[in-house]
Amino acid sequence: MILLRDRDREQLRESFASTNTAIDNLRQQYQEHIISDIDLRDCLRNEGKQLLMEMFETYYNKFTNNDI
Repeated sequence: MILLRDRDREQLRESFASTNTAIDNLRQQYQEHIISDIDLRDCLRNEGKQLLMEMFETYYNKFTNNDI
C-alpha cells in the first residue's frame, strides 16, 4: 500500500480538479453548438478528442514518472 504525503495528496487533488474542469468546459462548449455539416461536425469532434487525449497524456505522464 502506498501512502501519500499531505503535499502529494493535495497536488493530486488539485490536478484532478483542473483536469476535470477542462474536460467539463470542452464538453459544454461542444454541447452548445448544433452543426449541420456532418464533415465539419466530425472534424470538430475529432479535434476535441485529440485535445482531451493530449491533456490526459500530459497529466498521466506527469504523475506516472514521479516516485511517490
